[in-house]
Parts: sequence; structure tokens; C-alpha cells
Amino acid sequence: MSQLEAFSRALQDVSAAMWTAPEWISGTIGDPAVDGAIRQFESGWADGRVQVQENCQTLGDLADRALRRSREAL
Repeated sequence: MSQLEAFSRALQDVSAAMWTAPEWISGTIGDPAVDGAIRQFESGWADGRVQVQENCQTLGDLADRALRRSREAL
């Protein structure tokens, strides 16, 4: 796997993780107060999360396009 392919996959992973963060964090600490704080934090950063997800998608698309063009040139 090339570094560009790895970068593209990492962006896809970040994009997907933006929507599951509370699920993989919730309950892992074992303190209900922490779970509440995570939910409160999550609700306040939702708009930023959308922008991060969109940016990751755009960069991933550009990386994929660059990969296709480099393979076509070979």
C-alpha cells in the first residue's frame, strides 16, 4: 500500500470515527459523570464535527483522484 493510499484510508477512518466517538468512549471510564460530560461535549461540537467529516471526505477524494491519475500515467 502506498503512503497516499494509507493517507486516504486514514481520512476515511477519521471521518467515520467522528460519528461514533461517544459510542466508543461512553462507559469505558466507569463513572456516570464522565459519560454525562462526554455527551454534553459531543452536543456542543456537532457543528465542528460536520466540518471535519466534510474536510476528510474532500481530502480523501482528492487523494483517491491522485492515485487514479498516477496509475493511469504508468
